[in-house]
Amino acid sequence: MKAKDIVALVEELFAEVIDPQYELVDVEFGSGRNGAALRVYVDKEGGITVDDCQDISTILGPRLDERDPIATPYEFEVSSPGLERPLRKLEHFQKVVGSQIRVRTYGPIDGRKNFKGELVEIDDTVLKMSIDGKLYSVPFKQVSKANLVYEF
Repeated sequence: MKAKDIVALVEELFAEVIDPQYELVDVEFGSGRNGAALRVYVDKEGGITVDDCQDISTILGPRLDERDPIATPYEFEVSSPGLERPLRKLEHFQKVVGSQIRVRTYGPIDGRKNFKGELVEIDDTVLKMSIDGKLYSVPFKQVSKANLVYEF
Protein backbone atom coordinates (compact mmCIF):
# COMPACT_ATOMS: atom_id res chain seq x y z
CA MET A 1 0.00 0.00 0.00
CA LYS A 2 1.07 3.57 -0.63
CA ALA A 3 1.68 5.85 2.37
CA LYS A 4 -1.45 7.93 1.68
CA ASP A 5 -3.55 4.73 1.54
CA ILE A 6 -2.12 3.57 4.87
CA VAL A 7 -2.91 6.95 6.43
CA ALA A 8 -6.47 6.76 5.06
CA LEU A 9 -6.89 3.24 6.47
CA VAL A 10 -5.70 4.34 9.92
CA GLU A 11 -8.13 7.28 9.83
CA GLU A 12 -10.96 4.92 8.86
CA LEU A 13 -10.14 2.36 11.57
CA PHE A 14 -9.69 5.07 14.20
CA ALA A 15 -13.17 6.44 13.47
CA GLU A 16 -14.65 2.93 13.64
CA VAL A 17 -13.09 1.59 16.84
CA ILE A 18 -11.86 4.47 19.02
CA ASP A 19 -14.07 6.33 21.49
CA PRO A 20 -15.14 9.70 20.00
CA GLN A 21 -13.76 11.56 23.02
CA TYR A 22 -10.38 11.12 21.32
CA GLU A 23 -9.35 13.31 18.41
CA LEU A 24 -7.10 11.93 15.69
CA VAL A 25 -4.72 14.85 15.19
CA ASP A 26 -2.34 13.34 12.64
CA VAL A 27 -1.05 10.11 11.12
CA GLU A 28 2.48 9.77 9.75
CA PHE A 29 3.90 6.84 7.84
CA GLY A 30 7.59 6.98 7.02
CA SER A 31 10.95 5.82 8.19
CA GLY A 32 11.78 5.06 11.80
CA ARG A 33 14.83 3.92 13.75
CA ASN A 34 14.72 0.37 12.37
CA GLY A 35 12.80 0.70 9.12
CA ALA A 36 9.20 1.81 8.59
CA ALA A 37 7.25 3.67 11.27
CA LEU A 38 3.56 4.41 11.72
CA ARG A 39 2.85 7.23 14.15
CA VAL A 40 -0.63 8.16 15.33
CA TYR A 41 -1.07 11.43 17.21
CA VAL A 42 -4.16 11.76 19.41
CA ASP A 43 -5.63 14.26 21.83
CA LYS A 44 -8.73 14.81 23.94
CA GLU A 45 -10.29 17.57 25.98
CA GLY A 46 -8.05 18.13 28.99
CA GLY A 47 -5.06 16.44 27.37
CA ILE A 48 -3.91 12.93 26.57
CA THR A 49 -2.17 10.58 29.02
CA VAL A 50 0.24 7.71 28.58
CA ASP A 51 -2.57 5.34 29.61
CA ASP A 52 -4.80 6.80 26.88
CA CYS A 53 -2.08 6.17 24.30
CA GLN A 54 -1.63 2.60 25.53
CA ASP A 55 -5.39 1.95 25.40
CA ILE A 56 -5.65 3.27 21.85
CA SER A 57 -2.61 1.26 20.78
CA THR A 58 -4.12 -1.90 22.29
CA ILE A 59 -7.33 -1.40 20.32
CA LEU A 60 -5.94 -0.04 17.05
CA GLY A 61 -2.86 -2.28 16.74
CA PRO A 62 -4.73 -5.59 16.32
CA ARG A 63 -7.11 -3.99 13.80
CA LEU A 64 -4.13 -2.91 11.73
CA ASP A 65 -2.65 -6.40 12.03
CA GLU A 66 -5.91 -7.88 10.69
CA ARG A 67 -5.82 -5.61 7.63
CA ASP A 68 -2.02 -6.04 7.23
CA PRO A 69 -1.49 -2.88 5.12
CA ILE A 70 2.28 -2.70 5.56
CA ALA A 71 4.32 -5.40 3.85
CA THR A 72 7.46 -4.96 5.96
CA PRO A 73 8.03 -4.88 9.73
CA TYR A 74 7.28 -1.47 11.21
CA GLU A 75 7.21 0.46 14.47
CA PHE A 76 3.73 1.46 15.69
CA GLU A 77 3.46 4.42 18.03
CA VAL A 78 0.52 6.29 19.53
CA SER A 79 1.37 9.58 21.21
CA SER A 80 0.39 13.11 22.09
CA PRO A 81 0.81 15.76 19.41
CA GLY A 82 3.03 17.66 21.84
CA LEU A 83 3.18 21.34 22.74
CA GLU A 84 3.88 22.39 19.16
CA ARG A 85 1.04 20.28 17.81
CA PRO A 86 0.66 19.99 14.05
CA LEU A 87 -2.22 21.82 12.43
CA ARG A 88 -3.60 19.87 9.48
CA LYS A 89 -7.34 20.37 9.24
CA LEU A 90 -9.43 23.50 9.11
CA GLU A 91 -10.85 22.60 12.54
CA HIS A 92 -7.33 22.53 14.01
CA PHE A 93 -6.74 26.12 12.89
CA GLN A 94 -10.17 27.27 14.10
CA LYS A 95 -9.36 26.02 17.62
CA VAL A 96 -6.16 28.09 17.85
CA VAL A 97 -7.24 31.51 16.53
CA GLY A 98 -5.37 34.05 18.64
CA SER A 99 -2.35 31.76 19.11
CA GLN A 100 1.14 31.91 17.67
CA ILE A 101 1.61 29.50 14.76
CA ARG A 102 4.30 28.61 12.24
CA VAL A 103 3.31 27.99 8.62
CA ARG A 104 5.32 26.79 5.63
CA THR A 105 3.79 27.14 2.15
CA TYR A 106 4.30 25.22 -1.08
CA GLY A 107 5.33 28.39 -2.89
CA PRO A 108 6.13 32.01 -2.07
CA ILE A 109 3.40 34.38 -0.90
CA ASP A 110 4.42 38.03 -0.73
CA GLY A 111 8.00 36.83 -1.30
CA ARG A 112 8.14 34.34 1.56
CA LYS A 113 7.40 30.68 2.25
CA ASN A 114 7.78 30.71 6.05
CA PHE A 115 5.42 32.57 8.35
CA LYS A 116 5.48 32.83 12.13
CA GLY A 117 2.94 34.98 13.90
CA GLU A 118 -0.50 35.24 15.43
CA LEU A 119 -3.38 33.51 13.68
CA VAL A 120 -5.90 36.35 13.65
CA GLU A 121 -8.69 34.84 11.58
CA ILE A 122 -9.52 31.88 9.36
CA ASP A 123 -12.27 31.10 6.93
CA ASP A 124 -12.71 28.13 4.59
CA THR A 125 -9.98 29.32 2.24
CA VAL A 126 -7.57 31.76 3.93
CA LEU A 127 -5.50 32.06 7.11
CA LYS A 128 -4.93 35.65 8.23
CA MET A 129 -1.77 36.08 10.26
CA SER A 130 -0.32 39.11 11.98
CA ILE A 131 3.47 39.19 11.72
CA ASP A 132 5.42 42.20 13.00
CA GLY A 133 2.37 44.44 12.65
CA LYS A 134 1.61 43.38 9.06
CA LEU A 135 -1.38 41.24 8.07
CA TYR A 136 -0.68 38.31 5.72
CA SER A 137 -3.32 36.25 3.92
CA VAL A 138 -2.20 32.67 3.38
CA PRO A 139 -4.45 30.48 1.22
CA PHE A 140 -5.28 27.29 3.13
CA LYS A 141 -4.55 25.17 0.02
CA GLN A 142 -0.99 26.58 -0.05
CA VAL A 143 -0.14 25.38 3.49
CA SER A 144 2.36 22.52 3.32
CA LYS A 145 3.08 22.37 7.06
CA ALA A 146 1.81 24.21 10.12
CA ASN A 147 2.06 23.93 13.88
CA LEU A 148 1.48 25.79 17.12
CA VAL A 149 4.46 27.72 18.46
CA TYR A 150 5.23 27.06 22.09
CA GLU A 151 7.50 29.63 23.68
CA PHE A 152 8.62 29.75 27.30
